[in-house]
Amino acid sequence: MPEISILKDDDEIIAGSYRFKCVSTPGHSLGHTCLYEPDKKILVAGDHILIDITPNIQCWSDDHNPLQNYLASLDKVNDMEIDLVLPGHRRPITDHKTRIAELKDHHERRLREVLSLLGDDPRTAYQVASRDDVGS
Repeated sequence: MPEISILKDDDEIIAGSYRFKCVSTPGHSLGHTCLYEPDKKILVAGDHILIDITPNIQCWSDDHNPLQNYLASLDKVNDMEIDLVLPGHRRPITDHKTRIAELKDHHERRLREVLSLLGDDPRTAYQVASRDDVGS
């Protein structure tokens, strides 16, 4: 049976002429990791950056802030030299900085929407989601 090990930030995976660096990108899930090939400027992004849909940000406990982690992970990847992003779904991305800006803007707009729905009165998530004007 092959040995199994958990990959960490900066670990390397060599596949043929490719030398991928592991980039920890929590947010979509706690252990999400992208693979970056710096010589070829390729990022295998999984569900971290998707071209025309927003990745699901999963919250499994109150011990973590997955949206904060996701936004920090976007900043981390934004600073990298990347010519081609290979996402886990849909089409490749050739302008990661623009797509990251769009994703961050999306989350900012959604946050403002939720805050406006909450108003000054405390509400449960069910009460907010049950409102007729949510998402309109």
